Amino acid sequence: MLLYFHEGTGRESGSRDLCFQWQAPVIPWSPHHIASGLVGDILPYSPKEYPMIERAIRGVFIAYESGVGRGMIDYGDTMGPGSGERGNFTQNNAYDTPWVCDLLFLRSGERRYWQRARSAALHTADIDIVHHSTRTPVEVGGIRIHGPNHVQYNAEAIEGSSVAPNHEWVEGLLMTYHLTGEDRYLRLAEGVAEHILRARDAGWISPQYNAKWNGARNLCWPLLILTVVYEETGNLKYLEEARKIVRDLASIQLDNGSFPITIGPYVAAAPLHNTIAMEVLGRYYAVTQDEKAKEIYLRTAESTLRDLAFPDGELMYITHPDYRSPYTSLPWGGFHFGYIYTGDKKFLEFPFPLIMRQLKQSRFELYGTAFATSEGALSYPLRGMLFYLYWADKAGILRDLPEY
Repeated sequence: MLLYFHEGTGRESGSRDLCFQWQAPVIPWSPHHIASGLVGDILPYSPKEYPMIERAIRGVFIAYESGVGRGMIDYGDTMGPGSGERGNFTQNNAYDTPWVCDLLFLRSGERRYWQRARSAALHTADIDIVHHSTRTPVEVGGIRIHGPNHVQYNAEAIEGSSVAPNHEWVEGLLMTYHLTGEDRYLRLAEGVAEHILRARDAGWISPQYNAKWNGARNLCWPLLILTVVYEETGNLKYLEEARKIVRDLASIQLDNGSFPITIGPYVAAAPLHNTIAMEVLGRYYAVTQDEKAKEIYLRTAESTLRDLAFPDGELMYITHPDYRSPYTSLPWGGFHFGYIYTGDKKFLEFPFPLIMRQLKQSRFELYGTAFATSEGALSYPLRGMLFYLYWADKAGILRDLPEY
């Protein structure tokens, strides 16, 4: 919202022209972008080497942008197309849209990415973070899960809470702090970490808590929050709790290396939860060199390649007999760590055709819905894909899409 104080009439002041001409200032490029340590190994902007991949990424962003909301409350978020329990859902920038848009900006310098990153970060900071609660102090500082008009109470079976620890991310807040110098984004990220500590004490983040569809992500996304905020602040209390979560993950890992999803009496596994664990454990290990995390990671990665796909290589939704449908979109940010640890290209070769198909089809949604309004539109697969593409290129297996 812009306020323009002027003399005379609106026509005389040129306020209409000003509205159409004004642009939010773009942060200039600086070595600090890389020195912040929050970018990592992402595929550089490669219009000469991989022009069709670049077209696909740009096209997916434009499709996402068409679903971004307007108005004081919805600005910077996407609006869901669901019905029933997902009717009138807003997505609350699930899977960290601000961070993904920042990465797109940092690799290309395109202003449009920056503007979306800023709007998404503003939305997260002002609308989705719980600044006050009359229901439970545990949720204060947390980021609300997707829900009708941005609020869903009793989220993920946590009574009285609009926050679910398996749907919270802080990299976008921290990146916004580094790119703008606005301290409040750092304070908000620390506030999310403090909320995670309270949620651990309250039993919201534990091996025993396993509401419908939760699985390993209920431990993993909080682990990532504590890891990156520890890396940012050096506060050891976040590291200490992160180490405990790693041990909790080990306690629920199945004999085959996957993590359980319990549906009735049936213990199944799901690529979604395994790949989330792979990303988070890889990033945690990069910060801490905790060998336990590497051990858990390698067992999970091997099981994902061996146990969770159809014979033709396509991943399945869940291994439960009633849920063995194809699952074409994942947060792809964990596979490359297997290559880094072992030098074995199989960890890159396995997801390669799945990722290239997703790029070619520009289908980045989490579910089979309208992409621009889907949960995690853009950020769900792209938060990890840019890192995967970097390592696929480095390993010599990346090829451009066919020209179109």
